[in-house]
Amino acid sequence: MACLNLVLDNPEYPQPPWLIYLHVACAFIGALAITRFIQGIPAALQGPSSRSTVAQTFVAHNRVVVVNIVVPGKSAFFSTVRCAMILCFVLCLMARFQSPFL
Repeated sequence: MACLNLVLDNPEYPQPPWLIYLHVACAFIGALAITRFIQGIPAALQGPSSRSTVAQTFVAHNRVVVVNIVVPGKSAFFSTVRCAMILCFVLCLMARFQSPFL
């Protein structure tokens, strides 16, 4: 579809072939990245998370009571690989809207 849109966009000024190949490659890679991200959601939601951190602090008004604050660890849903998949999809989507003849 991207190739057809680029070729038929302006017949007097055809797009260079490398740009057509780039659009098609970005469409393919972006579709694979977002599909893999969506397929991995159930496993990522049940995946293990890293250790939690416990901090202690005082209550502001009397400085006598100590409160434990638990900061949960990074869950598997927001892992580095899954964030890279989203970035790959967004970058591929951005590349698909580029045109040298603006």
